[in-house]
Amino acid sequence: MNLLTPHFSEAILEKAAALSQRPSHYAGWEIGSTAPATPAVGNTPAPLRLALIWSQPYERAMNDPLLLGVYSGLSREGVFVERIFPAAGDFIAAVESLTGRKPWFSLESKLPLDAFDAYVMDAVADSSPQGQEVRRMAVARERPIFACSAQDGVDAAGAALRVVAWAKGALGGDLNRRPFGLTGPAPSGPLPLMAYRSSEDQRFLAGIFSSRTDRGFSFSSSRLGAYRVRVSRGGWSRFVSHLEQIQIFKSAVLLAGLPAAFGGERKPRLKMSFGTAVSVGWCSKAEFFDLILNGFMEIEEIRARLAGVMPAGYEVGDIRRIPLHFPSLEDSANVAEYWLEAADGAPAIDWEQFQAWFKKLSAGEISAVVRKEKSGQKVDMVNLAEIVRRLTITAKSQTGAPFWGVRLELRFAPHKNLKPEKVLEAGLGLTPEAAKTDIRISRVALGLETPSGKVRYL
Repeated sequence: MNLLTPHFSEAILEKAAALSQRPSHYAGWEIGSTAPATPAVGNTPAPLRLALIWSQPYERAMNDPLLLGVYSGLSREGVFVERIFPAAGDFIAAVESLTGRKPWFSLESKLPLDAFDAYVMDAVADSSPQGQEVRRMAVARERPIFACSAQDGVDAAGAALRVVAWAKGALGGDLNRRPFGLTGPAPSGPLPLMAYRSSEDQRFLAGIFSSRTDRGFSFSSSRLGAYRVRVSRGGWSRFVSHLEQIQIFKSAVLLAGLPAAFGGERKPRLKMSFGTAVSVGWCSKAEFFDLILNGFMEIEEIRARLAGVMPAGYEVGDIRRIPLHFPSLEDSANVAEYWLEAADGAPAIDWEQFQAWFKKLSAGEISAVVRKEKSGQKVDMVNLAEIVRRLTITAKSQTGAPFWGVRLELRFAPHKNLKPEKVLEAGLGLTPEAAKTDIRISRVALGLETPSGKVRYL
């Protein structure tokens, strides 16, 4: 592997992520991450960047207390810490098919190895062929390198302190050449780096639950208050799965110190519910969750606290109080509106052909039925004429240059729901791969279609 190959474009990495099984492992925009890094402006000195090169893939590395301790310690000192992990086989194969090269880049800013001022490796990475190449490159460019390990009775926290002390000496003492924000400001300083999780981490939840303290909340009464929160997501955060996103929202509520109501006895669970799943790879302006609090808070205070702990790519939008026994999010929507546009670098899309197909479908001139099946489950036959509610070609303007896309409304119900990709495959004849990689999909609204045919949007 040539570690000094040219910088991969984000478009290439995004396309490879869309084709991989766990794209969130290549996002690097978790709670507590230093991403996205802010570039230097004018005469302001560029921030110091330090790469953590680990031998383990994402899932194992993010359970390594040594890596988490080093990352948090350097983040507190104001260093842009970025991680470089080995990629999984499917991601490597996707990048190689697109570029002919193996991927080697930092998660946070998608930078090449030689963009960093210093390097820290775990002991296994240091002894590998790649580690030796990193050492040769560091010596040639006069950049410091440090191999760390939790050995000889030194725990992970102690090893992290040693790395911070080394970095101060190697990089000139004043690490914080430029202040930057993590995903904060958090109530108690920088947030811990938290891996994307597809299931609830009971240890984390229980630890926060047992250590929660009153941070000066002012309640109007001891009654329960219910709130509906709208969140947008974009950038690399669109590669988070629905289950991982649920855990992000739960963690944000706890880290924000909101007086959340809990249910259950042995395993306390937050009283939260979540909206319809958004698929991996989609941007969205319509992510919702309902939250029950032990008392009432000002809307702006809730928004500020949540905004301070959400990971990069997420933005807290409207928050409103709702009755405790308000219809659930699942019962409040049966229509989703999407914006479809050609992805960066993708071939031009014939949207007029797509609209002509829809008109014929609506008029009954053609039929389109999609077969949906999963292993061990009942096969569903979905009639697109019942699913596609509206399709309109629309011009959008970005930095003064208009471009064309499609607003697509789809109905959904149990056993009668389809992803926009399936509609694109039927209407434009796209392959499943092209529908995933050549079209940028954003969910822009959720609503409830009434018997009269009107839609009430959430």
